[in-house]
Amino acid sequence: MRGSYRSDRFPRVFSHHGFSVLLISLFSSVIAPDVHTATLKERRAEVSYSVNLNAPADAKVVRHSVYVALARSAGLPAREVFGIRIPSGKEGDMTKAQHCWVEWYSPGYGWVVADPADVRKAILEKKITLEQAKPLREYFFGAVDESRIAIGTGRDLILNPPRSGEPLNYFMYPYAEADGKPLNEDLYGFNIGYTIRFKEL
Repeated sequence: MRGSYRSDRFPRVFSHHGFSVLLISLFSSVIAPDVHTATLKERRAEVSYSVNLNAPADAKVVRHSVYVALARSAGLPAREVFGIRIPSGKEGDMTKAQHCWVEWYSPGYGWVVADPADVRKAILEKKITLEQAKPLREYFFGAVDESRIAIGTGRDLILNPPRSGEPLNYFMYPYAEADGKPLNEDLYGFNIGYTIRFKEL
């Protein structure tokens, strides 16, 4: 689980390495409501970390991919983390609770978390402005809630044994094959008939 990173624990690292303005700018732009697809495509063309906006992906994955691309283009190591949320309660279903977030590397400190997608989600659901979302922006830039399980990192995954066709875009949902053919009808693979449950011990 993750969630132990807090932005108030490393302000000196930010100022010392000059990352604060850059990263806060990246964080704001990725979740800002006025960012258009054309703008994202232009940014994609300028970085080496390719973000295929046409590939099957959740909106949250696309936002985090853009964040990682922008960070890497500025010379800052960054990566996406794919996982699942643990819902509230003592027992229940979490089949559709998949989520992802990002981590960027601060020299002398280590990997620091951020979650632009959760900020964007709050803006849409609560119908608040970017300025009204400032407390959320500050919290999710350097911290995430503890109710998460990381499944893995990375994109274009080569499975063992290798899957037929292209590498797996990312691993956050179950993937299955039979006789060398994918059983998933889509990215989520709900047609396979799987269930993910949780129970407090």
